[in-house]
Amino acid sequence: MKWRERGIEVMNKIIDRNYLKYLFKSKKNILILLFMISFVCIPFISILMYSDGLREYTIQYAVMMSCVLAMLFSVGLPIYLFEMLYHKRSCDLYFSLPIKKQTLFGTILLFNFIVVLSCISINYYIYILPFSNVIHTELSNIMFCVLIPLIIVISCICTQLLVTFICIRSNNILDTLFILIGHVLAPFVIYAAMIMFLSSKADLFVLGNGNYIAMLDTVFMHFLEYTSLPFIFFSTIFKILYNQQMTNLFYGAYWIVLSMLVFYLSYRYFVRRKAEESGKRTSFIFGYPYIITIIIFGLIFLAQCLHGIAVIVFLTVIFMLYLFMIFFSNRRISLNYRMVGLFVILIMISYGIGYVFVQTKGFYLVKEIPNLKNIEGITIQVSKYSDTQDPQSIRLEGGKVKEFIDDTVQIHEKSLEYINCSNFNFEIMFIYQYKNGNTSHRIYYIDELTSQTFLEDYFKKYSDSEYQKKGIILRNE
Repeated sequence: MKWRERGIEVMNKIIDRNYLKYLFKSKKNILILLFMISFVCIPFISILMYSDGLREYTIQYAVMMSCVLAMLFSVGLPIYLFEMLYHKRSCDLYFSLPIKKQTLFGTILLFNFIVVLSCISINYYIYILPFSNVIHTELSNIMFCVLIPLIIVISCICTQLLVTFICIRSNNILDTLFILIGHVLAPFVIYAAMIMFLSSKADLFVLGNGNYIAMLDTVFMHFLEYTSLPFIFFSTIFKILYNQQMTNLFYGAYWIVLSMLVFYLSYRYFVRRKAEESGKRTSFIFGYPYIITIIIFGLIFLAQCLHGIAVIVFLTVIFMLYLFMIFFSNRRISLNYRMVGLFVILIMISYGIGYVFVQTKGFYLVKEIPNLKNIEGITIQVSKYSDTQDPQSIRLEGGKVKEFIDDTVQIHEKSLEYINCSNFNFEIMFIYQYKNGNTSHRIYYIDELTSQTFLEDYFKKYSDSEYQKKGIILRNE
C-alpha cells in the first residue's frame, strides 16, 4: 500500500487530471484531425489496395504509413503544444495558472503521448486485426501485431522527448523549426560528405575501380545509427519487413537512455524558464552552433572532392553560407576573429584528415584484396569489348567452395601485375560476398595477351562438371 500511495502521490505531482481533461476538451479539434488523417492514410487506403488485388503489399503499406505518420505527429504536436513558450503574454498566462510548472510540463507531455499513440495504434489495428489472413505464419503475426507496434511506440516517445527538448530550449517558432531541420539533416550531410570525400581520396592510391571504402561505409552507417533517430527507426522497420531481421538492441537502449536524459534536461529547463525569454534569439550549444559547425564541416569535405580553381570558388561559397548562417542565428551582422578562426580550423582539420587518409592508404583499411575473414563467396567476371562486336563475358560464381575462393584470390593477386590503364578492351571484375550480405567489388583493365594463359587454365579447371556439382556456376554472356 505504501508503494501504491507513493506512486499516486508522485503522479499527482507530475500530472494534473483536471488540466488533462481541459486539454482534451480544448484540443479536441486537433485530436479529431489527427485521427481522421490516420484513418484515411492507414486503414482506408489499405482496404482499397486490398480490394484492388494488391493484398500482398497492403501490410507493408500499413506499417510504413503508420511509421511515417507517427514520426510526423511526434514532431509536429510538441511544437504546437509548446508554442505558448514563444509569446510573453502566453507564458505569463500559463505560468500564472494554479498549477506548478513541473505539473504543467508533465500534463502537456502526457497529453502529447496519448494523442499520438492512440491515433496511430487504433488505426493500425483497425486494419491489421480484421485482415490478419494476409499474414501467413505465427511468427509474422507476432511481428506485425506485437513487435512492430512496440518499436513504433518506443520511437514515438523518444522522438517526442527529443523534439520537446528543442522546443523548450528555443525562444521562437522560427528557431525551433530551423534547429529541428538542422538536427535531421546534419548527420546525413556528414555521412554523404565523408563517403564522397574518402572515395575521391582513395582514387589517388588504388589500382582499379570499385567500392574500396565499403568497410568505412559501414563505420559511417553506424554513425548514422547513433546520431539520427529517424534513420535507425526506419532502417529497423525495413529490416523487419523485408529481411525479418532485428537491429542490434543496443541501439534501442542507447536512444532510450538518451531520451531519458533529454527528458530530465527538458524538465529542468521548463521549470527554470522565464517569460522574458520568449521571442528572443535562441542560444544553446546544441542549437545553431552545433548545426552550423557540422554542416559547414561536411561541405568543406565536399570541397576537397574538386580540383583546381573550383576548390577556391566552392570554399568561398561555403564561407559566405557560413557567415549567413551565423548572422541569421545572431540576428545581427557582426564579424570577429573567432568566426574566421573556426572556419580556418575546420579547413585545416579536414585537409589533415585527407592527408593522413592518403598517406596511410585509407587508415590501413583500404586494400585491393578485401579481408577474407568474413568472405562467404566470390564471383569473377572477365569481359572483352570490341568496336565491331558485342561485349563478350564469362562469369564464375563460386558459392562457399574454399578451393575456388583461394584460387580466385590468387587470380586477383596476379591480375594486379598485368594492369594496363591504356587498354579498356579487356576487363576483369571480382565481387566478394560477405557473411552479413554486403558485397565489395574490384574492376581492373588488364593486358589481354599476358594474362590470357593463367586465366584460360583457371576457367578450364572450374568449367568441369565436378566443380559445378559443388555449386560453382559458369555463365557465358
